[in-house]
Amino acid sequence: MRFFAGGYSPDMDGHADGIGVLHAGEPDSALAGVALSRHPDAVATGGSPSWLAWHPTLDVLYAALEGGGTVRAFRRTGPESFAPLGDPAPVGDLPCHVAVEPGGRWLIVTCWGDGRVVRVALDPDGAPRRGVAGEGLSDSRASGADPDADIVEAGLRALLAHLPAAGENTDADAERAGLVMSLSPTASPVPDATQASRAHQACFLPGGGVATTDMGRDVVRFWRATGDGLSEIDRVALPPGTGPRHAVWHPSGHLYVITELSLELFVLAPPVGGADAGRRGWRLVGGSTLSPAVLPGDKAAEVALSREAEFVYA
Repeated sequence: MRFFAGGYSPDMDGHADGIGVLHAGEPDSALAGVALSRHPDAVATGGSPSWLAWHPTLDVLYAALEGGGTVRAFRRTGPESFAPLGDPAPVGDLPCHVAVEPGGRWLIVTCWGDGRVVRVALDPDGAPRRGVAGEGLSDSRASGADPDADIVEAGLRALLAHLPAAGENTDADAERAGLVMSLSPTASPVPDATQASRAHQACFLPGGGVATTDMGRDVVRFWRATGDGLSEIDRVALPPGTGPRHAVWHPSGHLYVITELSLELFVLAPPVGGADAGRRGWRLVGGSTLSPAVLPGDKAAEVALSREAEFVYA
């Protein structure tokens, strides 16, 4: 099996030169066998390709060039070679993730450095055009009661309701103690409005909607495409300090969100009627700590579903 891998180049204090190539056994096999072996890079990117994503119908690979603040397309020219397609599209400070709209019409790029969520239109050949940023969390909508204490408190109480009875599970008892502390009158569950926004990932939903995580502000935001840009339609706050990193949509309609800092998995339920674009009413309905096997210093990085969507892997 053949893999293409991103990495950090010298502009991000790394040693990569571009998009790398890895083999696990025979490169054209559908099975991954034996140990990974490294092969010559597929293309020099001129920056740090920290995240890669394929176009759904074209032989085009997109890279978030984190150090340069751009996203760039590369057209496949051979089994393990690419050529630049079009010019790099500026998107913001430290873009760390790129997702391709299922119809292949545009990209969503999330920027760690300035919290921007950017929609980038694509030409018919897959080349990126001008990017349009959605409303930032430093704008007026973030300064009022959205998210507010009532929303956060409701989510925390929902988590408490899903825990085993006291004394039945040591890990659950520890989690309960933390939730009760967050619900105390002296606690401040509302995310600190001065905390820097750190947009980290975009996940497409049925009907054209988009969910994005913001690690800095501990929120999951929901968007719909409007014109050339994005319009925020809903927002769910997670407990402060959890650091929502990545999300995955489940066929049941729920959204699973993994938190890098607290090593937890949260469950968000869709609005009544489903997750179609334009609906408000997403809510926090459950959560769990990750495996007791995590080691000191571990950070949660990714969440994925099994092929049959029966298991969540973190």
